[in-house]
Amino acid sequence: MFLSFPCCSAHTYSGLNGLRDGFLDWLAPWASYRTEIERLIDLGERVVLLFPDYARRELGVPEVELMGGTIFSVRDRRIVRIDFYAGGRAEALASVGLAE
Repeated sequence: MFLSFPCCSAHTYSGLNGLRDGFLDWLAPWASYRTEIERLIDLGERVVLLFPDYARRELGVPEVELMGGTIFSVRDRRIVRIDFYAGGRAEALASVGLAE
């Protein structure tokens, strides 16, 4: 499995440990972080997840909202690649040929 953050990092993570490391790197600067699933679009071998993320750098400061998109690539009923587009929902949709 490959994990990439096209929006903000040239780094690619690999495997389950890479998935964990990627999330830990993403979450590191935030004092609080939550996400909600807004919409799932099944495209067969790919699934688009649209979501808002809410985060705070420091407790007690206003929360920021990131409208993101993630593309899960599936082969033989297993996730083989995850591409995150935080703050880039339109870019995520465009990567699979869809528009907002």
